[in-house]
Amino acid sequence: MSKLDKAIEQVLFENNIPNEWSSEINNELDQLKSETNSSRTDLTDKPFITIDGKDAKDFDDAVFCVFHNRQLRFNFFRLFKI
Repeated sequence: MSKLDKAIEQVLFENNIPNEWSSEINNELDQLKSETNSSRTDLTDKPFITIDGKDAKDFDDAVFCVFHNRQLRFNFFRLFKI
């Protein structure tokens, strides 16, 4: 367990914050069916960085760049990640 994990556990314990799902919630989660949309492209392997301003309430604007044939190429996306 890392120092961060230990610190989180300590804060949860000291403030009596539950950190486990109840059996009722676990049962309900087991009943849910995952919906997959094949029209979406998985971009989780791309090195995105946010370009939202410091006062942003969400971080949904991002950009990533890659080297292609030893030249830097910028790929700009309006990324909506839910």
